Amino acid sequence: MIASRIRAGMLAALAAGAAPAYEDSSRVETLAAGFEYPWSLAQLPDGSLLITEKPGRLLRLAADFRARREIAGAPEVARVGQGGLLDVLAWPGPAAADGIRVFLSYSRPCATGFTTALGGY
Repeated sequence: MIASRIRAGMLAALAAGAAPAYEDSSRVETLAAGFEYPWSLAQLPDGSLLITEKPGRLLRLAADFRARREIAGAPEVARVGQGGLLDVLAWPGPAAADGIRVFLSYSRPCATGFTTALGGY
């Protein structure tokens, strides 16, 4: 898992008594491309990723980074300036049968212009 690899590298450096030297011990690798203003991602238990695109799309990228599909039901967003579909958080339910709750932050119109909203799905 991506987050596990990053944490393991940082913990190894800290255990050795050194701060992680990103420019020396890290490498950048493109796992997937072709997104339109990707903003945030959340890893699901099966290793797949939820990815938000600012124009308002929520995508699920397979764990092998090859297949992607748009998830229906994302809120309508106001893409103005820095606004749009922003952060995503995948949170396990209180019991395994409940599955995963997905929380999204996004920009939406309001009486005075635009505001940031939070929704759970």
